[in-house]
Amino acid sequence: MPDEIKVPTNFDLTPDVLIALHQLGGEAKVEQIINLVKEIARARLDLPDEVFLVETKKKKKSKKDNIIRFQFKSNSYFALYPLLLTEFTEKVAYGIRGLTPKGNKKIKELKIDELLLESFDGPFDSELANNLQKFAEEVKEEYKEKYKALKKEEQNQAKQETTESELDEDGIPEEETLESDLEDSVKKDEAIESDLEIIRSLDPYKFEKMCSKLFEEAGYIDVETTPSSGDEGIDGYGFISQKLTYDRKIVWQVKKYGPDKIINKSVIEKLDYDRQKAFGDKAVFITTASFAPSARKEADKLSITLIDGTKLVELLKECNLGYTKDLDGKLTISKEAFENF
Repeated sequence: MPDEIKVPTNFDLTPDVLIALHQLGGEAKVEQIINLVKEIARARLDLPDEVFLVETKKKKKSKKDNIIRFQFKSNSYFALYPLLLTEFTEKVAYGIRGLTPKGNKKIKELKIDELLLESFDGPFDSELANNLQKFAEEVKEEYKEKYKALKKEEQNQAKQETTESELDEDGIPEEETLESDLEDSVKKDEAIESDLEIIRSLDPYKFEKMCSKLFEEAGYIDVETTPSSGDEGIDGYGFISQKLTYDRKIVWQVKKYGPDKIINKSVIEKLDYDRQKAFGDKAVFITTASFAPSARKEADKLSITLIDGTKLVELLKECNLGYTKDLDGKLTISKEAFENF
């Protein structure tokens, strides 16, 4: 058994999604697709058992096994998006994907419609296997081009947007807007700082889980907290469901720092790099500390959302996470509630 197991990427698994949808009648729930992708990919790519082992009382999963399985499941899910953007599949309804005319045409070109794939125990025909690999590479290239075009369009649109609320009657930025970069220099009041000290005392993984819970409360779907090892700079991710286009993947990084720590520009640049590696559409940085003006400016340029300690406390209160309400309606932080994350 090799020491290092190479987990197939989301692009590697795009042919398996196509086959799974065909097998499921051309339209199916996402969970059905993912479950079938596992069986197809196992045969087509000859994946080792470590990717699929299930924990039992006799067989406990190692930390390494957990990471491998997590990566495979994540990549199976993310394989849906290149096919969606390249229009081989479409979003039929919430949580349901279907083959498009383009997808059905590719099924015929690859001669998948001639196969009766009732079980996936043996290796695929070598010619079909090669053609499926070429298809995966084609999808990757087409996806990259369309993704770049989409991001460029979003950036151009963002440059053109200047809201009226940011301008006074003469069209000059209001004083509040000009001073926005100085927000982090304002001293946090004692009550907020006291709450932050309790939050900072949390176990690092519980802090990450707490932040992921915030996204769930905000309406994000399929929220996951990544394993502490091998997360490649991303502590969690989730999706914003959009009916007319593909679901947007939001990734986030969280850092539990003391009150004197100031996040600089280079950290934000690194997050954007990690976002791209994770095929995220948008990134969010959450911290119990503060951001330097240069970091905020870089975040604005890269469309990264920043949540500092003060904002984090506000959001936790809004979502009633880690706080209890007394008879007068006053919210008080509860360390015990935080420990349950």
